[in-house]
Amino acid sequence: EPSESPAPEVVEPVLEAFLDGGGRRHYVRYVKPEYPEIYRRTGHEGKVLLEVIVGRDGQVEHYRVLRSDGELFTAAAIEAIKKFRYRPETFRGQPVRFVVVEPFIFKLPK
Repeated sequence: EPSESPAPEVVEPVLEAFLDGGGRRHYVRYVKPEYPEIYRRTGHEGKVLLEVIVGRDGQVEHYRVLRSDGELFTAAAIEAIKKFRYRPETFRGQPVRFVVVEPFIFKLPK
């Protein structure tokens, strides 16, 4: 008599591409970071990439800096990410924690 094998454990956080939504990101709240004044005055542009772990409720649980073009850009991106709220996502129908890479581009108008 073959025994029924249990469903495989879901390893969280799930990568965004594997979510039921097909990796389309949905924000409940998106906050644009403040451009650091000293960088604005000196014409400094750049980018910050944050890896973000989102809880089952859509709240940001954890983040880490993957790349940054300046300390003040990092600070601005972190201030913004703390206010983000994502739509809760599912994997195979189950609510899950998931991970996204959030880019923040700091570009001055020409």
